[in-house]
Amino acid sequence: MTERQRQLSGEWTIFFLRWGVLACLVLVALLDSVHRPTGSELILFLVAIAIYNLAIALMIYLRLYFRALPVITLFADIVAVFALIHLPSSAGGYYFVFAVFPILVAALRFSWLAGLLTAGVFALEAIVHTAFAWGGGSHAALLVELTWFVVLYALTAAVAGVVSEWVPRAPQSAWRRRDAVSVLPENLRLIYDLASSLSATLNYERVLDAILDISRFGFDELGMRIGESVGMVLLYDEDGRLWPASHRNLVTRQDETRRIRGSEGIVASSISSADALIGGAPAKDPELRDFDSLRSCKSVICVPLRAGFETYGAVLFSTVRSKAYGPEHIELLTLFCNQ
Repeated sequence: MTERQRQLSGEWTIFFLRWGVLACLVLVALLDSVHRPTGSELILFLVAIAIYNLAIALMIYLRLYFRALPVITLFADIVAVFALIHLPSSAGGYYFVFAVFPILVAALRFSWLAGLLTAGVFALEAIVHTAFAWGGGSHAALLVELTWFVVLYALTAAVAGVVSEWVPRAPQSAWRRRDAVSVLPENLRLIYDLASSLSATLNYERVLDAILDISRFGFDELGMRIGESVGMVLLYDEDGRLWPASHRNLVTRQDETRRIRGSEGIVASSISSADALIGGAPAKDPELRDFDSLRSCKSVICVPLRAGFETYGAVLFSTVRSKAYGPEHIELLTLFCNQ
């Protein structure tokens, strides 16, 4: 599963959890007659959160995911809980428990520190709420309630931090903004600029050759000298099959004219998901195994070739080294293959 797919999976999980939180809210409102909001307040709040959650679901379904989305939704969840606590007819009460949800999301999607900071925000709110209620209620009861909420928030952040390694986290740049190509060395940005210039000035055959040559040079700059790797730019022909319009190190004439349907295997998955994918031995791939040039290879990376929202092929590299490709290679190829 790619990083993008993991993030989408995480967002879908949070989407369904919000419905569960809303159901719990209705249950608490029915049971807690002291702090219960009025019917109109509760209905308005539930409708607003439902619309917000459905809007998030629509964005995920349409694959409109962007790197800052986890931060935006976390902030919205925090604001929603604050709004719930401060509904005009609500005096806090058990509604402080719903702060557990954004604390969990922060810890699981980002880090234990993010969860702890979110817990701190709600603990401070509980302290302020207790201070305002201090003159009109039992001090002992208020302190017990405050202690209960603070301990609950701290435990939630701690437990979520322990299990956070098992859950897909949001990209670092969603929590701390950074340059999109900061993983790559500075000189690779110059390579990308060169590729962009080529795509604007040369015919498409030379552009395809440039994609392979510059990508391989970029791999060398990343410290991976795999000059003998196989490289192909696969484009659709008039029958909708993929063929190597440009290639490097194909060992047979048959490979140079070979067609694949792109209906299964890593190439199909990469194109259908619009994501770069890394795989193992091409000999085990249902379509790539037909290429004689790939039979001795142990690693493969495939990136869809896109212009705007249209996919018109894929770029594929394969080498005899096992586990040769990583996130930096995905990022490099994605720069060249999305114009």
